Amino acid sequence: MTGYAALIAQATGQRDPATVALVEELMREDTGGVLDHLSAPRFAGLARTAFADAQAWQRLGAINGVTLADYCTVLGLPLAAPPPTRPHRRLLGQPALRPARSRLPAHLTPL
Repeated sequence: MTGYAALIAQATGQRDPATVALVEELMREDTGGVLDHLSAPRFAGLARTAFADAQAWQRLGAINGVTLADYCTVLGLPLAAPPPTRPHRRLLGQPALRPARSRLPAHLTPL
């Protein structure tokens, strides 16, 4: 990897070329297409944010009728494997989170 790809891979921990290309494209969408004016910390932060956005998009599915795979296809990006999601970590000594109880009255059920 060279150039931006290496910096994106370093910031996100992702080595898959298709994933790195997707993250770069999402970063360019955020900055109007130009990345060279970003400071190193801003670049790394934007790469992590773009990667998190890709993960969320993959989890959510279609947004306004467009899936992440559709987006990649339209832009001619190689289809990346679904971005891995990281499990939430809990702090040591903290109890595990329990599902919230429904606040709906008993006669109403959620959809």
